[in-house]
Amino acid sequence: MTKLLEYQNEIIDYFHSDIQQLSVIQSVAPRFIVEAPAGYGKTKVLINKVVYDLLCNKPKNHEKVLMITFSINSTSKMKQDIEKEICYLPDTLKKRIKRKVKITNYHGLARLILRKYGVEFSEKFLRMEELDVIDDEVAIRDYLVSKEDKVVIGKYNEAVKTARGVFIHNNIEEYNDVIINRLLPNNYITHNAIITLTIQLLKENNELLVFYQQLFTNIVVDEFQDSNHLNLMLLELLLTNENVKLQIYGDHLQRIYGFIGTVPNLFDIFSEKYDCKYYKLQTNYRFKDNREMLMIDNKVRSVASNAYNKLDKTHSEYIKYHETHQEEVHDIVSRLKKGIEENSHRKFAILVPQRGEDVDVLINELKYQDISFYNALNIDVNHKDYRLFHEICASEFQKHFMSSVKIIKSEINKWFQKVEFRLESTEIDIDTKSSFLKLFKAFVNSIVVDSTYRKLAQKEKTEYILEVLLEHELSRYLSAIKDDIQILTIHSSKGLEWDEVFLMDMEEGKLPSWRGMCIDCDYKENCKIELNEDNEMVFIEQLSVFYVGVTRARERVNISASKKCARNFNKNISCLFDVLNIKPEKAEFKNVNKFV
Repeated sequence: MTKLLEYQNEIIDYFHSDIQQLSVIQSVAPRFIVEAPAGYGKTKVLINKVVYDLLCNKPKNHEKVLMITFSINSTSKMKQDIEKEICYLPDTLKKRIKRKVKITNYHGLARLILRKYGVEFSEKFLRMEELDVIDDEVAIRDYLVSKEDKVVIGKYNEAVKTARGVFIHNNIEEYNDVIINRLLPNNYITHNAIITLTIQLLKENNELLVFYQQLFTNIVVDEFQDSNHLNLMLLELLLTNENVKLQIYGDHLQRIYGFIGTVPNLFDIFSEKYDCKYYKLQTNYRFKDNREMLMIDNKVRSVASNAYNKLDKTHSEYIKYHETHQEEVHDIVSRLKKGIEENSHRKFAILVPQRGEDVDVLINELKYQDISFYNALNIDVNHKDYRLFHEICASEFQKHFMSSVKIIKSEINKWFQKVEFRLESTEIDIDTKSSFLKLFKAFVNSIVVDSTYRKLAQKEKTEYILEVLLEHELSRYLSAIKDDIQILTIHSSKGLEWDEVFLMDMEEGKLPSWRGMCIDCDYKENCKIELNEDNEMVFIEQLSVFYVGVTRARERVNISASKKCARNFNKNISCLFDVLNIKPEKAEFKNVNKFV
Protein backbone atom coordinates (compact mmCIF):
# COMPACT_ATOMS: atom_id res chain seq x y z
CA MET A 1 0.00 0.00 0.00
CA THR A 2 2.85 2.38 0.87
CA LYS A 3 4.52 1.65 -2.47
CA LEU A 4 1.30 2.37 -4.37
CA LEU A 5 1.05 5.70 -2.61
CA GLU A 6 4.63 6.49 -3.59
CA TYR A 7 3.89 5.79 -7.25
CA GLN A 8 0.77 7.97 -7.08
CA ASN A 9 2.81 10.80 -5.54
CA GLU A 10 5.40 10.51 -8.30
CA ILE A 11 2.68 11.24 -10.83
CA ILE A 12 1.40 14.16 -8.73
CA ASP A 13 4.93 15.56 -8.45
CA TYR A 14 5.42 15.35 -12.21
CA PHE A 15 2.31 17.48 -12.91
CA HIS A 16 2.52 19.80 -9.91
CA SER A 17 3.71 22.80 -11.96
CA ASP A 18 0.65 22.73 -14.27
CA ILE A 19 -2.51 23.28 -12.25
CA GLN A 20 -4.87 22.41 -15.12
CA GLN A 21 -3.12 19.12 -15.87
CA LEU A 22 -2.93 18.29 -12.17
CA SER A 23 -6.66 18.99 -11.79
CA VAL A 24 -7.39 16.35 -14.43
CA ILE A 25 -5.06 13.80 -12.81
CA GLN A 26 -6.71 14.24 -9.40
CA SER A 27 -10.26 14.64 -10.70
CA VAL A 28 -12.91 12.56 -8.95
CA ALA A 29 -15.67 13.72 -11.32
CA PRO A 30 -17.49 10.64 -12.65
CA ARG A 31 -17.70 12.16 -16.10
CA PHE A 32 -15.49 14.88 -17.51
CA ILE A 33 -14.22 16.47 -20.72
CA VAL A 34 -10.66 17.69 -21.29
CA GLU A 35 -10.21 20.25 -24.05
CA ALA A 36 -6.66 19.58 -25.14
CA PRO A 37 -5.16 21.30 -28.21
CA ALA A 38 -2.12 19.95 -30.05
CA GLY A 39 1.06 20.51 -28.05
CA TYR A 40 -0.69 21.00 -24.70
CA GLY A 41 0.36 17.66 -23.20
CA LYS A 42 -2.89 15.76 -23.79
CA THR A 43 -1.42 12.30 -24.30
CA LYS A 44 0.76 12.56 -21.21
CA VAL A 45 -2.23 13.60 -19.09
CA LEU A 46 -4.59 10.99 -20.55
CA ILE A 47 -2.19 8.08 -20.00
CA ASN A 48 -1.13 9.16 -16.52
CA LYS A 49 -4.73 9.76 -15.43
CA VAL A 50 -5.55 6.14 -16.34
CA VAL A 51 -2.44 4.84 -14.54
CA TYR A 52 -3.11 7.06 -11.50
CA ASP A 53 -6.68 5.75 -11.17
CA LEU A 54 -5.51 2.16 -11.50
CA LEU A 55 -2.91 2.74 -8.78
CA CYS A 56 -5.80 4.04 -6.66
CA ASN A 57 -7.55 0.71 -7.35
CA LYS A 58 -10.12 2.20 -9.70
CA PRO A 59 -11.84 0.33 -11.27
CA LYS A 60 -12.06 -2.67 -8.92
CA ASN A 61 -12.24 -6.46 -9.19
CA HIS A 62 -13.16 -7.74 -12.67
CA GLU A 63 -13.84 -4.23 -14.02
CA LYS A 64 -11.75 -2.73 -16.81
CA VAL A 65 -10.87 0.60 -18.38
CA LEU A 66 -11.99 0.82 -22.00
CA MET A 67 -9.74 3.22 -23.92
CA ILE A 68 -11.11 4.18 -27.34
CA THR A 69 -9.21 5.98 -30.03
CA PHE A 70 -10.01 6.44 -33.71
CA SER A 71 -7.36 4.76 -35.81
CA ILE A 72 -5.44 1.50 -35.64
CA ASN A 73 -2.23 3.50 -35.69
CA SER A 74 -3.39 5.57 -32.70
CA THR A 75 -4.40 2.40 -30.86
CA SER A 76 -0.92 0.98 -31.34
CA LYS A 77 0.68 4.24 -30.22
CA MET A 78 -1.50 4.40 -27.12
CA LYS A 79 -0.40 0.90 -26.12
CA GLN A 80 3.23 1.94 -26.53
CA ASP A 81 2.62 5.10 -24.47
CA ILE A 82 1.13 3.04 -21.64
CA GLU A 83 4.17 0.72 -21.73
CA LYS A 84 6.49 3.72 -21.55
CA GLU A 85 4.68 5.37 -18.64
CA ILE A 86 4.61 2.23 -16.45
CA CYS A 87 8.10 0.90 -17.30
CA TYR A 88 9.42 1.93 -13.85
CA LEU A 89 6.80 -0.09 -11.96
CA PRO A 90 7.39 -3.61 -10.61
CA ASP A 91 6.51 -6.41 -13.06
CA THR A 92 3.51 -7.60 -11.03
CA LEU A 93 2.01 -4.11 -11.03
CA LYS A 94 2.73 -3.60 -14.73
CA LYS A 95 0.95 -6.84 -15.56
CA ARG A 96 -2.03 -5.85 -13.44
CA ILE A 97 -2.35 -2.48 -15.19
CA LYS A 98 -2.09 -4.04 -18.64
CA ARG A 99 -4.69 -6.62 -17.67
CA LYS A 100 -7.09 -3.91 -16.51
CA VAL A 101 -6.93 -1.86 -19.72
CA LYS A 102 -8.56 -2.59 -23.08
CA ILE A 103 -7.29 -0.28 -25.83
CA THR A 104 -9.16 -0.36 -29.12
CA ASN A 105 -11.20 1.67 -31.59
CA TYR A 106 -14.95 1.48 -32.19
CA HIS A 107 -14.69 -1.20 -34.85
CA GLY A 108 -12.35 -3.20 -32.61
CA LEU A 109 -14.88 -3.06 -29.77
CA ALA A 110 -17.71 -4.06 -32.12
CA ARG A 111 -15.69 -6.99 -33.48
CA LEU A 112 -15.01 -8.17 -29.94
CA ILE A 113 -18.75 -8.27 -29.20
CA LEU A 114 -19.87 -9.71 -32.56
CA ARG A 115 -17.29 -12.46 -32.48
CA LYS A 116 -18.74 -13.73 -29.21
CA TYR A 117 -22.44 -13.03 -29.62
CA GLY A 118 -23.10 -12.22 -33.30
CA VAL A 119 -24.30 -15.79 -33.85
CA GLU A 120 -27.73 -14.47 -32.86
CA PHE A 121 -27.79 -12.83 -36.29
CA SER A 122 -25.95 -15.48 -38.29
CA GLU A 123 -23.79 -18.56 -37.79
CA LYS A 124 -21.25 -16.81 -40.02
CA PHE A 125 -20.03 -14.98 -36.91
CA LEU A 126 -18.76 -18.28 -35.49
CA ARG A 127 -15.89 -17.79 -37.96
CA MET A 128 -16.02 -14.03 -38.28
CA GLU A 129 -12.42 -13.82 -39.48
CA GLU A 130 -13.51 -15.59 -42.70
CA LEU A 131 -16.06 -12.91 -43.61
CA ASP A 132 -15.06 -10.57 -46.44
CA VAL A 133 -15.41 -7.02 -45.12
CA ILE A 134 -16.29 -4.49 -47.83
CA ASP A 135 -17.14 -0.79 -48.14
CA ASP A 136 -20.78 0.13 -48.62
CA GLU A 137 -19.82 1.69 -51.97
CA VAL A 138 -18.33 -1.63 -53.07
CA ALA A 139 -21.47 -3.51 -51.99
CA ILE A 140 -23.59 -1.20 -54.13
CA ARG A 141 -21.27 -1.30 -57.14
CA ASP A 142 -19.95 -4.84 -57.32
CA TYR A 143 -22.20 -7.26 -55.46
CA LEU A 144 -25.37 -9.07 -56.49
CA VAL A 145 -27.99 -7.45 -54.30
CA SER A 146 -31.31 -6.15 -55.59
CA LYS A 147 -31.84 -2.58 -56.72
CA GLU A 148 -34.02 -1.97 -53.65
CA ASP A 149 -31.31 -3.30 -51.31
CA LYS A 150 -28.69 -1.12 -53.00
CA VAL A 151 -30.89 1.90 -52.35
CA VAL A 152 -31.12 1.00 -48.65
CA ILE A 153 -27.34 0.57 -48.35
CA GLY A 154 -26.64 3.72 -50.37
CA LYS A 155 -29.00 5.97 -48.43
CA TYR A 156 -27.75 4.75 -45.09
CA ASN A 157 -24.10 5.14 -46.04
CA GLU A 158 -24.77 8.65 -47.31
CA ALA A 159 -26.53 9.51 -44.03
CA VAL A 160 -23.49 8.33 -42.05
CA LYS A 161 -21.15 10.44 -44.21
CA THR A 162 -23.36 13.54 -43.92
CA ALA A 163 -24.05 13.15 -40.17
CA ARG A 164 -27.85 12.82 -40.52
CA GLY A 165 -28.40 11.47 -37.04
CA VAL A 166 -32.19 11.06 -37.13
CA PHE A 167 -32.08 9.01 -40.34
CA ILE A 168 -29.23 6.86 -38.99
CA HIS A 169 -31.18 6.08 -35.79
CA ASN A 170 -34.49 5.47 -37.51
CA ASN A 171 -33.24 3.22 -40.32
CA ILE A 172 -30.58 1.09 -38.64
CA GLU A 173 -32.75 -2.05 -38.52
CA GLU A 174 -33.71 -1.79 -42.20
CA TYR A 175 -30.02 -1.47 -43.08
CA ASN A 176 -29.10 -4.41 -40.85
CA ASP A 177 -31.83 -6.57 -42.42
CA VAL A 178 -30.17 -6.19 -45.82
CA ILE A 179 -26.80 -7.14 -44.34
CA ILE A 180 -28.20 -10.18 -42.49
CA ASN A 181 -30.39 -11.50 -45.32
CA ARG A 182 -28.39 -10.55 -48.42
CA LEU A 183 -24.69 -10.10 -47.66
CA LEU A 184 -23.93 -12.42 -44.73
CA PRO A 185 -25.29 -15.56 -46.49
CA ASN A 186 -22.73 -14.84 -49.24
CA ASN A 187 -19.95 -14.35 -46.68
CA TYR A 188 -19.84 -10.52 -46.90
CA ILE A 189 -20.30 -7.81 -44.32
CA THR A 190 -19.95 -4.05 -44.76
CA HIS A 191 -17.59 -2.01 -42.65
CA ASN A 192 -20.46 0.08 -41.23
CA ALA A 193 -22.43 -3.07 -40.39
CA ILE A 194 -19.78 -4.23 -37.93
CA ILE A 195 -20.95 -1.34 -35.73
CA THR A 196 -24.64 -1.22 -36.71
CA LEU A 197 -25.14 -4.92 -35.94
CA THR A 198 -23.38 -4.50 -32.60
CA ILE A 199 -25.68 -1.60 -31.74
CA GLN A 200 -28.79 -3.66 -32.57
CA LEU A 201 -27.41 -6.66 -30.66
CA LEU A 202 -26.91 -4.60 -27.47
CA LYS A 203 -30.29 -2.89 -27.85
CA GLU A 204 -32.13 -6.19 -28.15
CA ASN A 205 -30.18 -8.01 -25.42
CA ASN A 206 -30.30 -6.05 -22.18
CA GLU A 207 -28.38 -8.73 -20.25
CA LEU A 208 -25.53 -8.49 -22.74
CA LEU A 209 -25.52 -4.70 -22.51
CA VAL A 210 -25.44 -4.86 -18.70
CA PHE A 211 -22.54 -7.33 -18.89
CA TYR A 212 -20.41 -4.87 -20.89
CA GLN A 213 -21.47 -1.95 -18.70
CA GLN A 214 -20.28 -3.89 -15.65
CA LEU A 215 -17.08 -4.92 -17.43
CA PHE A 216 -16.10 -1.51 -18.82
CA THR A 217 -16.94 0.74 -15.86
CA ASN A 218 -14.55 3.48 -16.96
CA ILE A 219 -14.48 4.64 -20.60
CA VAL A 220 -11.76 6.93 -21.93
CA VAL A 221 -12.26 8.42 -25.41
CA ASP A 222 -9.47 10.18 -27.28
CA GLU A 223 -9.85 12.50 -30.32
CA PHE A 224 -13.54 12.82 -29.50
CA GLN A 225 -14.08 15.51 -32.13
CA ASP A 226 -13.69 12.83 -34.83
CA SER A 227 -16.76 10.84 -33.69
CA ASN A 228 -19.57 10.05 -36.11
CA HIS A 229 -23.14 9.05 -35.25
CA LEU A 230 -22.45 5.31 -35.31
CA ASN A 231 -19.57 5.77 -32.86
CA LEU A 232 -21.81 7.80 -30.58
CA MET A 233 -24.70 5.33 -30.70
CA LEU A 234 -22.39 2.55 -29.52
CA LEU A 235 -20.78 4.73 -26.85
CA GLU A 236 -24.11 6.03 -25.55
CA LEU A 237 -25.51 2.53 -25.15
CA LEU A 238 -22.73 1.83 -22.67
CA LEU A 239 -23.45 5.14 -20.94
CA THR A 240 -27.10 4.28 -20.26
CA ASN A 241 -25.80 2.91 -16.95
CA GLU A 242 -25.10 6.07 -14.95
CA ASN A 243 -22.41 4.23 -12.96
CA VAL A 244 -20.21 4.00 -16.06
CA LYS A 245 -17.57 6.70 -15.78
CA LEU A 246 -16.49 8.72 -18.80
CA GLN A 247 -13.35 10.68 -19.68
CA ILE A 248 -13.32 12.57 -22.98
CA TYR A 249 -10.23 14.14 -24.55
CA GLY A 250 -9.97 16.15 -27.73
CA ASP A 251 -10.09 19.55 -29.35
CA HIS A 252 -13.22 20.84 -31.07
CA LEU A 253 -11.04 23.12 -33.19
CA GLN A 254 -9.45 20.10 -34.86
CA ARG A 255 -12.75 18.77 -36.20
CA ILE A 256 -12.05 19.00 -39.93
CA TYR A 257 -13.64 15.75 -41.14
CA GLY A 258 -17.21 17.02 -41.30
CA PHE A 259 -17.38 15.81 -44.89
CA ILE A 260 -17.17 12.18 -43.72
CA GLY A 261 -19.74 12.41 -40.96
CA THR A 262 -18.12 13.77 -37.80
CA VAL A 263 -20.72 15.42 -35.57
CA PRO A 264 -20.47 19.17 -34.82
CA ASN A 265 -20.64 20.71 -31.32
CA LEU A 266 -20.03 17.36 -29.62
CA PHE A 267 -18.24 18.77 -26.60
CA ASP A 268 -21.12 21.11 -25.78
CA ILE A 269 -23.71 18.38 -26.42
CA PHE A 270 -22.03 15.81 -24.17
CA SER A 271 -21.13 18.35 -21.50
CA GLU A 272 -24.79 19.22 -21.06
CA LYS A 273 -26.33 15.79 -21.72
CA TYR A 274 -24.06 13.88 -19.31
CA ASP A 275 -23.33 16.69 -16.84
CA CYS A 276 -19.61 16.51 -17.57
CA LYS A 277 -17.11 18.60 -15.66
CA TYR A 278 -15.09 20.63 -18.17
CA TYR A 279 -11.31 21.08 -18.04
CA LYS A 280 -9.19 23.18 -20.40
CA LEU A 281 -5.46 22.64 -20.69
CA GLN A 282 -3.88 26.09 -20.86
CA THR A 283 -0.15 25.72 -21.59
CA ASN A 284 1.21 25.13 -25.08
CA TYR A 285 4.42 23.24 -24.33
CA ARG A 286 5.32 22.75 -27.97
CA PHE A 287 5.40 26.48 -28.75
CA LYS A 288 6.09 27.95 -25.29
CA ASP A 289 9.55 29.16 -26.33
CA ASN A 290 8.47 30.28 -29.79
CA ARG A 291 6.83 33.70 -29.59
CA GLU A 292 5.55 33.75 -33.18
CA MET A 293 3.97 30.29 -33.09
CA LEU A 294 2.44 30.97 -29.69
CA MET A 295 0.91 34.23 -30.94
CA ILE A 296 -0.77 32.47 -33.89
CA ASP A 297 -2.00 29.66 -31.64
CA ASN A 298 -3.45 32.09 -29.07
CA LYS A 299 -5.21 34.22 -31.69
CA VAL A 300 -6.83 31.27 -33.44
CA ARG A 301 -8.10 29.81 -30.17
CA SER A 302 -9.37 33.20 -29.03
CA VAL A 303 -11.48 33.64 -32.18
CA ALA A 304 -12.66 30.02 -31.99
CA SER A 305 -13.91 30.57 -28.42
CA ASN A 306 -15.61 33.84 -29.35
CA ALA A 307 -15.68 34.87 -32.98
CA TYR A 308 -16.39 38.48 -32.02
CA ASN A 309 -13.30 38.94 -29.86
CA LYS A 310 -11.42 42.10 -30.79
CA LEU A 311 -7.76 41.17 -31.12
CA ASP A 312 -4.73 43.45 -31.10
CA LYS A 313 -3.19 44.03 -34.50
CA THR A 314 0.09 42.18 -34.99
CA HIS A 315 2.63 41.29 -37.64
CA SER A 316 4.35 37.96 -37.99
CA GLU A 317 7.60 37.12 -39.71
CA TYR A 318 6.12 33.66 -40.30
CA ILE A 319 3.29 35.04 -42.48
CA LYS A 320 4.17 36.64 -45.81
CA TYR A 321 2.44 37.60 -49.03
CA HIS A 322 3.88 37.79 -52.54
CA GLU A 323 2.88 39.75 -55.61
CA THR A 324 2.76 36.63 -57.81
CA HIS A 325 2.36 32.90 -57.28
CA GLN A 326 5.69 32.31 -59.01
CA GLU A 327 7.43 34.46 -56.39
CA GLU A 328 5.69 32.50 -53.62
CA VAL A 329 6.89 29.20 -55.08
CA HIS A 330 10.43 30.53 -55.58
CA ASP A 331 10.56 31.63 -51.94
CA ILE A 332 9.34 28.24 -50.67
CA VAL A 333 11.86 26.33 -52.78
CA SER A 334 14.70 28.63 -51.70
CA ARG A 335 13.83 28.17 -48.03
CA LEU A 336 13.64 24.41 -48.47
CA LYS A 337 17.07 24.25 -50.10
CA LYS A 338 18.54 26.36 -47.32
CA GLY A 339 16.87 24.24 -44.61
CA ILE A 340 18.18 21.00 -46.10
CA GLU A 341 21.69 22.43 -46.39
CA GLU A 342 21.65 23.52 -42.75
CA ASN A 343 20.30 20.21 -41.41
CA SER A 344 20.09 17.14 -43.63
CA HIS A 345 18.00 15.28 -41.02
CA ARG A 346 15.25 17.89 -40.87
CA LYS A 347 11.75 16.88 -42.04
CA PHE A 348 9.57 19.29 -44.06
CA ALA A 349 5.95 19.31 -45.19
CA ILE A 350 4.36 21.56 -47.79
CA LEU A 351 0.66 21.72 -46.92
CA VAL A 352 -1.90 22.99 -49.38
CA PRO A 353 -5.64 23.59 -48.96
CA GLN A 354 -6.38 21.73 -52.22
CA ARG A 355 -4.84 20.29 -55.36
CA GLY A 356 -4.68 22.34 -58.58
CA GLU A 357 -2.59 24.33 -61.03
CA ASP A 358 -0.94 26.46 -58.34
CA VAL A 359 0.45 23.35 -56.66
CA ASP A 360 1.57 22.00 -60.03
CA VAL A 361 3.83 25.04 -60.40
CA LEU A 362 5.52 24.13 -57.12
CA ILE A 363 5.91 20.45 -58.08
CA ASN A 364 7.44 21.37 -61.45
CA GLU A 365 9.87 23.77 -59.81
CA LEU A 366 11.00 21.16 -57.28
CA LYS A 367 11.58 18.72 -60.13
CA TYR A 368 13.49 21.34 -62.12
CA GLN A 369 15.67 22.10 -59.09
CA ASP A 370 16.24 18.35 -58.68
CA ILE A 371 14.85 18.41 -55.13
CA SER A 372 13.56 15.02 -54.03
CA PHE A 373 10.08 14.93 -52.47
CA TYR A 374 7.13 12.61 -51.84
CA ASN A 375 3.91 13.63 -53.57
CA ALA A 376 1.05 12.73 -51.22
CA LEU A 377 -1.57 14.99 -52.79
CA ASN A 378 -3.80 12.06 -53.72
CA ILE A 379 -3.42 10.53 -50.25
CA ASP A 380 -6.82 11.92 -49.35
CA VAL A 381 -9.72 9.98 -47.81
CA ASN A 382 -12.18 11.75 -50.10
CA HIS A 383 -10.26 11.11 -53.32
CA LYS A 384 -11.68 8.29 -55.46
CA ASP A 385 -8.26 6.94 -56.49
CA TYR A 386 -7.11 6.76 -52.88
CA ARG A 387 -10.26 4.88 -51.86
CA LEU A 388 -9.95 2.53 -54.85
CA PHE A 389 -6.38 1.70 -53.87
CA HIS A 390 -7.54 0.72 -50.38
CA GLU A 391 -10.30 -1.42 -51.88
CA ILE A 392 -7.75 -3.26 -54.03
CA CYS A 393 -5.38 -3.77 -51.08
CA ALA A 394 -8.19 -5.03 -48.83
CA SER A 395 -9.63 -7.33 -51.48
CA GLU A 396 -6.27 -8.92 -52.30
CA PHE A 397 -5.39 -9.16 -48.61
CA GLN A 398 -8.55 -11.09 -47.80
CA LYS A 399 -8.08 -13.42 -50.77
CA HIS A 400 -4.49 -14.15 -49.83
CA PHE A 401 -4.49 -14.26 -46.04
CA MET A 402 -7.94 -15.36 -44.98
CA SER A 403 -7.15 -19.02 -45.70
CA SER A 404 -4.81 -19.30 -42.67
CA VAL A 405 -1.76 -18.12 -44.62
CA LYS A 406 0.73 -16.68 -42.12
CA ILE A 407 1.56 -13.01 -42.37
CA ILE A 408 5.28 -13.35 -43.03
CA LYS A 409 7.64 -11.43 -45.32
CA SER A 410 7.44 -13.83 -48.27
CA GLU A 411 3.62 -13.83 -48.21
CA ILE A 412 3.48 -10.05 -47.82
CA ASN A 413 5.64 -9.79 -50.97
CA LYS A 414 3.15 -12.00 -52.84
CA TRP A 415 0.31 -9.80 -51.63
CA PHE A 416 2.19 -6.69 -52.80
CA GLN A 417 2.71 -8.19 -56.26
CA LYS A 418 -1.01 -8.94 -56.57
CA VAL A 419 -1.88 -5.38 -55.55
CA GLU A 420 0.65 -4.01 -58.03
CA PHE A 421 -0.83 -6.17 -60.81
CA ARG A 422 -4.41 -5.07 -60.05
CA LEU A 423 -3.31 -1.44 -59.87
CA GLU A 424 -1.86 -1.66 -63.38
CA SER A 425 -5.32 -2.31 -64.81
CA THR A 426 -6.77 0.88 -63.31
CA GLU A 427 -6.85 4.34 -64.89
CA ILE A 428 -4.88 5.87 -62.02
CA ASP A 429 -1.95 7.87 -63.41
CA ILE A 430 1.61 6.52 -63.11
CA ASP A 431 2.85 9.07 -60.55
CA THR A 432 -0.12 8.45 -58.27
CA LYS A 433 0.32 4.67 -58.53
CA SER A 434 3.96 5.11 -57.55
CA SER A 435 2.97 7.24 -54.53
CA PHE A 436 0.38 4.70 -53.41
CA LEU A 437 2.78 1.76 -53.67
CA LYS A 438 5.49 3.65 -51.82
CA LEU A 439 3.06 4.37 -48.98
CA PHE A 440 1.94 0.72 -49.02
CA LYS A 441 5.56 -0.42 -48.54
CA ALA A 442 6.13 2.17 -45.81
CA PHE A 443 3.05 0.90 -43.97
CA VAL A 444 4.21 -2.73 -44.12
CA ASN A 445 7.76 -1.84 -43.08
CA SER A 446 6.38 0.23 -40.21
CA ILE A 447 4.13 -2.40 -38.68
CA VAL A 448 6.59 -5.30 -38.90
CA VAL A 449 8.91 -3.45 -36.50
CA ASP A 450 6.04 -2.18 -34.33
CA SER A 451 6.38 -3.93 -30.96
CA THR A 452 2.61 -3.74 -30.36
CA TYR A 453 1.81 -5.37 -33.69
CA ARG A 454 4.43 -8.08 -33.25
CA LYS A 455 2.82 -9.18 -29.97
CA LEU A 456 -0.53 -9.81 -31.66
CA ALA A 457 -1.84 -13.26 -32.49
CA GLN A 458 -2.21 -14.19 -36.17
CA LYS A 459 -5.94 -13.43 -36.21
CA GLU A 460 -5.36 -10.07 -34.53
CA LYS A 461 -2.65 -9.16 -37.05
CA THR A 462 -5.08 -9.94 -39.86
CA GLU A 463 -7.74 -7.70 -38.31
CA TYR A 464 -5.19 -4.94 -37.66
CA ILE A 465 -4.12 -4.73 -41.30
CA LEU A 466 -7.64 -5.13 -42.66
CA GLU A 467 -8.94 -2.38 -40.37
CA VAL A 468 -6.31 0.06 -41.66
CA LEU A 469 -7.33 -0.68 -45.24
CA LEU A 470 -11.09 -0.56 -44.67
CA GLU A 471 -10.81 2.71 -42.74
CA HIS A 472 -8.67 4.16 -45.59
CA GLU A 473 -6.00 4.89 -43.01
CA LEU A 474 -2.76 4.39 -44.94
CA SER A 475 -2.33 8.17 -44.74
CA ARG A 476 -1.69 7.74 -41.02
CA TYR A 477 1.60 6.08 -41.98
CA LEU A 478 2.98 8.99 -44.00
CA SER A 479 5.49 9.51 -41.20
CA ALA A 480 7.04 6.17 -42.23
CA ILE A 481 7.96 7.64 -45.63
CA LYS A 482 11.69 8.38 -45.65
CA ASP A 483 11.63 11.42 -47.95
CA ASP A 484 12.66 14.65 -46.19
CA ILE A 485 9.99 16.67 -48.02
CA GLN A 486 6.32 15.76 -48.42
CA ILE A 487 3.58 17.62 -50.27
CA LEU A 488 0.03 16.95 -49.11
CA THR A 489 -3.33 18.52 -48.35
CA ILE A 490 -4.01 19.90 -44.88
CA HIS A 491 -6.77 17.33 -44.35
CA SER A 492 -4.34 14.48 -45.00
CA SER A 493 -1.81 15.92 -42.56
CA LYS A 494 -4.03 15.60 -39.48
CA GLY A 495 -2.34 13.56 -36.75
CA LEU A 496 1.13 13.94 -38.30
CA GLU A 497 4.03 16.27 -37.49
CA TRP A 498 7.14 17.64 -39.20
CA ASP A 499 9.99 19.83 -37.98
CA GLU A 500 9.03 22.64 -40.34
CA VAL A 501 5.83 23.23 -42.30
CA PHE A 502 5.13 25.42 -45.32
CA LEU A 503 1.45 26.38 -45.46
CA MET A 504 0.90 27.93 -48.89
CA ASP A 505 -1.95 29.33 -51.02
CA MET A 506 -3.65 31.24 -48.20
CA GLU A 507 -6.03 32.99 -50.57
CA GLU A 508 -9.74 33.34 -51.30
CA GLY A 509 -11.28 30.18 -52.70
CA LYS A 510 -8.55 28.01 -51.23
CA LEU A 511 -8.53 28.76 -47.52
CA PRO A 512 -11.32 29.55 -46.94
CA SER A 513 -12.36 27.09 -49.64
CA TRP A 514 -14.75 28.06 -52.40
CA ARG A 515 -17.31 25.34 -51.62
CA GLY A 516 -16.87 25.52 -47.87
CA MET A 517 -17.43 29.26 -47.54
CA CYS A 518 -16.60 31.62 -50.41
CA ILE A 519 -19.42 30.53 -52.74
CA ASP A 520 -22.07 31.99 -50.41
CA CYS A 521 -20.00 34.82 -48.96
CA ASP A 522 -21.30 38.40 -49.11
CA TYR A 523 -17.76 39.81 -49.05
CA LYS A 524 -16.33 38.31 -52.27
CA GLU A 525 -15.21 41.64 -53.70
CA ASN A 526 -12.46 42.42 -51.19
CA CYS A 527 -12.70 39.57 -48.61
CA LYS A 528 -13.02 42.09 -45.75
CA ILE A 529 -15.38 39.80 -43.91
CA GLU A 530 -17.61 40.79 -41.00
CA LEU A 531 -18.67 37.84 -38.89
CA ASN A 532 -22.33 37.36 -38.03
CA GLU A 533 -24.66 34.54 -37.04
CA ASP A 534 -25.06 33.54 -40.71
CA ASN A 535 -21.37 33.00 -41.49
CA GLU A 536 -19.80 32.36 -38.08
CA MET A 537 -20.06 28.56 -38.13
CA VAL A 538 -18.63 28.07 -41.61
CA PHE A 539 -15.85 30.53 -40.83
CA ILE A 540 -14.83 28.58 -37.71
CA GLU A 541 -14.80 25.38 -39.79
CA GLN A 542 -12.35 27.00 -42.19
CA LEU A 543 -10.31 28.41 -39.32
CA SER A 544 -10.08 24.86 -37.94
CA VAL A 545 -8.47 23.66 -41.17
CA PHE A 546 -5.92 26.49 -40.92
CA TYR A 547 -5.25 25.61 -37.27
CA VAL A 548 -4.63 21.95 -38.06
CA GLY A 549 -2.11 23.03 -40.70
CA VAL A 550 -0.29 25.34 -38.29
CA THR A 551 -0.09 22.76 -35.51
CA ARG A 552 1.54 20.13 -37.75
CA ALA A 553 4.82 22.01 -37.18
CA ARG A 554 7.03 21.00 -34.28
CA GLU A 555 9.26 24.07 -34.60
CA ARG A 556 8.23 26.51 -37.30
CA VAL A 557 5.46 27.18 -39.80
CA ASN A 558 5.93 29.38 -42.89
CA ILE A 559 2.58 30.74 -44.07
CA SER A 560 2.32 32.34 -47.48
CA ALA A 561 -0.12 33.82 -49.98
CA SER A 562 0.10 35.59 -53.32
CA LYS A 563 -1.94 38.30 -54.99
CA LYS A 564 -1.95 36.50 -58.32
CA CYS A 565 -2.58 32.84 -59.04
CA ALA A 566 -0.62 30.63 -61.45
CA ARG A 567 -2.73 31.92 -64.36
CA ASN A 568 -1.91 35.49 -63.30
CA PHE A 569 -5.46 36.36 -62.22
CA ASN A 570 -5.82 38.65 -59.21
CA LYS A 571 -6.61 36.97 -55.88
CA ASN A 572 -7.49 38.36 -52.46
CA ILE A 573 -5.39 37.24 -49.52
CA SER A 574 -7.33 35.04 -47.08
CA CYS A 575 -9.88 36.77 -44.86
CA LEU A 576 -8.63 34.59 -41.95
CA PHE A 577 -5.81 37.08 -41.38
CA ASP A 578 -8.25 40.00 -41.10
CA VAL A 579 -10.31 38.25 -38.45
CA LEU A 580 -7.15 37.21 -36.57
CA ASN A 581 -5.93 40.80 -37.03
CA ILE A 582 -2.55 39.62 -38.31
CA LYS A 583 -1.05 41.69 -41.10
CA PRO A 584 1.06 39.50 -43.42
CA GLU A 585 4.45 40.96 -44.23
CA LYS A 586 5.30 41.70 -47.86
CA ALA A 587 7.95 39.23 -48.93
CA GLU A 588 11.20 40.65 -50.21
CA PHE A 589 11.29 40.22 -53.97
CA LYS A 590 14.04 38.04 -55.38
CA ASN A 591 14.59 37.66 -59.10
CA VAL A 592 12.92 34.49 -60.39
CA ASN A 593 15.21 33.07 -63.04
CA LYS A 594 13.34 29.89 -63.92
CA PHE A 595 9.85 28.53 -63.62
CA VAL A 596 8.52 25.52 -65.46
